[in-house]
Amino acid sequence: MFHLPIVTVVSRAVAVILCLLTALPSFAQETAEDSEPAEPAAADWSGRFDLGLAVTEGNSNSETFNLKGRIVRRLQRSVLRFKAEGIKADTADDRFRLVEPGITWLPGEIPPVEDAASSFVDPAIEPDVEQYFLEFLLERTLKKDPKRGTGKLKWHSGISWDRNVEAGLIGRSVAFAGFGHDWWDSEDLGFRTRYGLSYTHRNERTKDLNGKVVGCVITIYKDRTFDFEIKSSPASVLICEAAGIEKGSSEPNKNKVGSVSTKDVEEIAKVKMPDLNCESIDAAVKIVAGTARSMGLDVTA
Repeated sequence: MFHLPIVTVVSRAVAVILCLLTALPSFAQETAEDSEPAEPAAADWSGRFDLGLAVTEGNSNSETFNLKGRIVRRLQRSVLRFKAEGIKADTADDRFRLVEPGITWLPGEIPPVEDAASSFVDPAIEPDVEQYFLEFLLERTLKKDPKRGTGKLKWHSGISWDRNVEAGLIGRSVAFAGFGHDWWDSEDLGFRTRYGLSYTHRNERTKDLNGKVVGCVITIYKDRTFDFEIKSSPASVLICEAAGIEKGSSEPNKNKVGSVSTKDVEEIAKVKMPDLNCESIDAAVKIVAGTARSMGLDVTA
């Protein structure tokens, strides 16, 4: 097994370095080399933050915290944006009555038990929803129509990170860059086009499996870290691949759907050996051969 952090240190460092390298020209003297007249300096900083906390109590308890914020730094030809969003909700199941084993009653009836034979249980609050999103974006204007204030040619680059535990996404890093054009820009209406490329960092440990069905064991700890152990494919899946069939027979004793060779059985046994409860390869071969026969396959020499 191996320990998988939310986002690896290497990917974070590379993404930050790339973003800083692209941002350096924007912090230089932006009008020193421009042939156009200098533009008036825009407002330096602006931002907005929304915080929310909701706590409910009753048959079930819940606590929800959400954050949404944005910081903008404007220069003569560049804009830096940082955006953060997050929500975390902890909920508890409904309160229920716990009775001793063997006591039964019909729906709608009052349980025929004494207070000593039953008790009310208030489940503890547990994590339910957890979603986070962070983004850092640099946008720089390259060309502008000074008369109309439109036709702005821009390039942009940035990095983002998001997490959605409910959807099974522990962590994802994205680096992106591109360019675009502001065709129309007014207080009431704007039209823009953007083109770019992005790179997403994700777990590549299963890239060589080519879509195969495999088993895995995931152990999650209290600090939100986890161990991820990949098992081999089920024996039935490997047997179907060796026999060239999609599935086994529903009546293996009557209807045969194909055959596998002893060589195929031995190869499958070698793959499954770490997951089987046996001490020798011969024992593993017998187990795999028995699985093949139970699927309606003949084991041939």
